[in-house]
Amino acid sequence: SSTFHTFWWDPLTGVPLRGTTAQGYSDDSCWARGQAWGIYGFALAYATDGDESLLRASERLADYFIDHLPADNVPYWDLVFSDGSGQPRDASSGAIAYCALALLQRLGRDAIAADKLSHYRTVSRSMLASLAEHYTPVSNGVCDALLLHSVYDMPQLVGVDEGCLWGDYFYLEALVRDAQPDWVSYWETTA
Repeated sequence: SSTFHTFWWDPLTGVPLRGTTAQGYSDDSCWARGQAWGIYGFALAYATDGDESLLRASERLADYFIDHLPADNVPYWDLVFSDGSGQPRDASSGAIAYCALALLQRLGRDAIAADKLSHYRTVSRSMLASLAEHYTPVSNGVCDALLLHSVYDMPQLVGVDEGCLWGDYFYLEALVRDAQPDWVSYWETTA
């Protein structure tokens, strides 16, 4: 399943009207960071609520995300783009998705098929290796970001191909989740 950046409802009837984007390529495409946050958000909701439909929603979003990754498993800023498009990458989306996939692997041990969990593990490990190798500053460079090549708002040309706060946060969280697969985040313990 793909996600919309924004969804509109009729305020009087509650009837769904349409989905739109503000930071994605088009209303019919899939903004990578929004999709990654959706995977993570539904997994966190499942962790705190236990409603299996939330876990299934996270899985569907993860499957869509993975199916639209380029060869190095780090997404372009919108999942409509693939290798050869010349579009900027959004490494922050990869870091968020890694955290979400790691959470799904832990939460889904008894609820997700073993072959799917293995696939998530393979893709997420490749994603983290690619982030570390190609999307972090060189040791002799001067940079105040931990993770490079992220996109804040491509349609507005703001924060394109830069480091960003959430990219650094989720990259650090990804490293913790990789080192400690049973780590439980603050967000899982506050509900």
